[in-house]
Parts: sequence; structure tokens; C-alpha cells
Amino acid sequence: MGDNLDDECDFVNVPAETPLSPEEAITRRHRREKKELQGKIQSMKKNVSKSDKKKKKELADEIAKLEAELEERHRVELDTFRPKRIELPEDKLPPTAEETQSECGDETKSETPGTPKMSKARRRREKKEAEEREKRRLIDVETEELTENSVRTQEERLLEEILKDLKLEVIDIPSDGHWFV
Repeated sequence: MGDNLDDECDFVNVPAETPLSPEEAITRRHRREKKELQGKIQSMKKNVSKSDKKKKKELADEIAKLEAELEERHRVELDTFRPKRIELPEDKLPPTAEETQSECGDETKSETPGTPKMSKARRRREKKEAEEREKRRLIDVETEELTENSVRTQEERLLEEILKDLKLEVIDIPSDGHWFV
């Protein structure tokens, strides 16, 4: 099932004996608490009859309250754990790792140890999407060139120039489906 939040955890492949940082432990606990709350919510929903609208509304309000409390508690816990960030004016900010890397001319991109490696399937999908976008772009450019240089377009321009000299213009009349009048 897709309900198991631990499956989505970045640390699933970490062996049990590997010590987790305090932040990782808090994150895991938060995921577990969210999962437990979802289970509690499901059981609460099962206990309410489908025809009792008042109970359903009360339940929805209670669920929203429980979720908000949990989110707020998790946010406070993470805020107290994480160091406070100092806001600096943009001109005094230190350069980011990407900026320094681009300044050095280093074209190789190394994965940071904390980020999970992109799966082959995802890389393949992204590559395919990029190729598809490029293909569409080329088709659009080619179509524009064809319409720009087509005989019809050239003929229309020539006709417009002739009519302009005569102080006349071409007016498009939309068809209404009645072709014989």
C-alpha cells in the first residue's frame, strides 16, 4: 500500500545499527506520529454513520483541529531544534556552493551526501521529457519557418501591397455555414 510513510523515508536503507542524527530521529518520529494520526482518523471515520451529517461535520472539524495541532507541534519542535538563521542583506550574503562552483569553472556536479541519489527510472523519464520538449520546440520552429516562407504567405503579402497602393484592404469574412446565398 502507499500508506506506509516509512517507505518514503530517506533513511530506509540505513542499517539499524547506524546512529541517526537528532534531527533525523525527530523527522522519523514525526512521520510515525503522522501515520498514527492517519490511522486514528480512519478509525474515527469508520465509526460515524454515513447518514448523520451533524456527526460528520463535527468529525471533520475535530480532524482538522488534530492535524493542525500536530503540524504546529512538529513545526515548533523543528524550529527549536534547528539553529536560527540570520537574515542578511543580499549584497552581504556569502556565495552559495553553486555560485562558487560556477565561478571556479568546475562543470562536474557532485551529489551532496545528504541528498538521495536519483533513480535510473526517474533519470530516464526526465531525459525522455527533455527530448520531447526539444522535439516540440524544433517542430514549432520548423512550422513557423514553413508558414513564413510559404507560397500562400508570399501571395498574401504581395496582394496586401497591391491593395495598399489602391487604398484597399483584405477583410476576412468568417464562415457561417451557409455557403449558398
